Amino acid sequence: MEPIPTTIGRYMVENLVGIGGMGQIYKAHDPDIGRPVAIKLISTKLMSSVDRADYLRRFRREAQAAARCVHPNIVTIYDFALHEGQPFIAMEFVYGGSLRQALDVAPVMATSDAIRIMLQVLDALASAHALGVIHQDIKPANIMLDSEMRVKVADFGISRFANTEVTSVS
Repeated sequence: MEPIPTTIGRYMVENLVGIGGMGQIYKAHDPDIGRPVAIKLISTKLMSSVDRADYLRRFRREAQAAARCVHPNIVTIYDFALHEGQPFIAMEFVYGGSLRQALDVAPVMATSDAIRIMLQVLDALASAHALGVIHQDIKPANIMLDSEMRVKVADFGISRFANTEVTSVS
């Protein structure tokens, strides 16, 4: 595993919160405006490969797709930039965890909670679709839940824009 950086761009890294197929997610602090952020930093292994330009294009496309979707149930994108040649996305930090983590702890959920969660997910996806963004990777790991069980759909890594064939991998 790669060492945890102390900063990514202007953001002060606090800790590693997750590892995905394309990189790591860190909790960080934005010192300019004093808010917590989640930073998705693409893996240096991917960026050193012969497919570097393709990974960079796909990661930028993920940021563009998610940033297009301004909705209370979609994670807000704050920034896309490079840190020491590695692209990163700074986004809203969601206190809580993923639906996957919640189901791992308690695999049986009250029907009313399941309906409440799914209605929020569907509202988020309807909003994204109305803006021409197709998520394409809805799963419990990409549905974040805060302490009040409010949903934030995350990870637009393989999303596509309607009427296009290009997808992104995360």
